[in-house]
Amino acid sequence: MRSLRSLGLGVLVGLLLAVPVDAAVISVPADHVTIQAALDAAGPGDTIEVDSGVYGEKLEFPTSGSPGLPITLRAKPGAPTRPVLDGTAVPGANMILIDSKSHVAVVGVEIRNNLGVNDGSGVRVLGAGECLGDAAPDPFCESAGPGGASLKMRTGAKAQLSWRWGRGAAGDLADLGAPPAGADVKLCVYAVGAVGEIVLEAVAPAGAAWRESAGGGFKYKDRFGYPDGLRSAQLSPGDSGKAKLRVKGKGAGLPFGPLTFEPGTTVHAQLRSSAGGCYGSVFSPPFRRVESGKFQDASD
Repeated sequence: MRSLRSLGLGVLVGLLLAVPVDAAVISVPADHVTIQAALDAAGPGDTIEVDSGVYGEKLEFPTSGSPGLPITLRAKPGAPTRPVLDGTAVPGANMILIDSKSHVAVVGVEIRNNLGVNDGSGVRVLGAGECLGDAAPDPFCESAGPGGASLKMRTGAKAQLSWRWGRGAAGDLADLGAPPAGADVKLCVYAVGAVGEIVLEAVAPAGAAWRESAGGGFKYKDRFGYPDGLRSAQLSPGDSGKAKLRVKGKGAGLPFGPLTFEPGTTVHAQLRSSAGGCYGSVFSPPFRRVESGKFQDASD
């Protein structure tokens, strides 16, 4: 697995694979008053469900899950609002630290106020890292408007990627953070059906390849496509329905999985930031084109 300085996970969702018989659901604050106490008690296959509220904590995953048995930290299904992890006056550099742990997932947890920290992250992953740790998208992503997104993928020697997002309710895109100053941006593509899988996870890392646009927002350009084949990205704020997101990549470095989909499978593409923002689109069959390593469609 790649080692990333920080990784936006704000993520994983309800379509987990079948829950094993011995898995536990640990509720916060019903079973444990703090989220960290629940993490300390969790093992492979367990799910920690956090009710609505503001939690003044900084967290660390002490244990790895295992293949098919992730440790999942998520918002409680059906709760009126997602839980907020607030770093105000809480010591420590990172709001959530995943250090050399794997098969873990964070789902729908909002992160705020990691203040007074010189070298910290909303979510920092060291020694491991995937879009989610399991094959399911984030249910709290800001959705594109009807037909407002498109996705093109092609595998092979001439691999290409193009994702566009628009017509959504987003405005200033502030929750995507400032990529030149330390917010990684990652595109995650999922196939969600009877069995879920990650089709693509590709990062546009924070740093000098990003620059602020004259009209607001940010642009990314890397002609070498390091590390995952992404060559360009654009984050353009605007009034409701006017904000736009663009990601393009090409070359053998694009880490595609198979572009073969079982009947009834939907494809989800989500752009995430380590600052916590998430913007997504859903593509339902029949797709405009899916054949021989090629996919093309407009969003629902």
